[in-house]
Amino acid sequence: MRIPEVVWEMAVRSAVECGLSKAASVLGLDYYMLRRRVAAASEHSNRCGEQASPTLVELPRATLAGVPECMIKFEGKHGGKMRILVAIEATDFRGGIDGLARVCKEQLKADPFSGWVFVFRNLRATAIKVLTYDGRGFWLAQRRLSTGRLRFWPGSATEEAHLANRAY
Repeated sequence: MRIPEVVWEMAVRSAVECGLSKAASVLGLDYYMLRRRVAAASEHSNRCGEQASPTLVELPRATLAGVPECMIKFEGKHGGKMRILVAIEATDFRGGIDGLARVCKEQLKADPFSGWVFVFRNLRATAIKVLTYDGRGFWLAQRRLSTGRLRFWPGSATEEAHLANRAY
């Protein structure tokens, strides 16, 4: 799977702010690839005389209605914002868009029409679904692993607390 350049740029900024090792482990990226990109960005900013500003604004953790989730908020240099809400507990994928929108409302206590990006995983941790609303309709993307399971996904509030401690 190829990681989009905008994600690499955010990862580089996070690595500059929080440290390379911590950013690579929290974001699940290859340490050496991230190190090369940080070095290249540093060299480019030195040539251009730019100061790198952090794009990753916050990574708060919360537990709403007994369902732990993780919210990530990105802010672009021109003021654009993106919020990603990751549901920690497994979700039933059989309901499609309507079922996932219902989970957003009832369990996560979030508005599915807000434009936020919602990320869910299935019970066996072999697939994820991403749901968002763009003002005209819902977008639903699914990634199913052909072999194995997701390498890291917190399975309980205890594991989420451990992730939050690692993130800071």
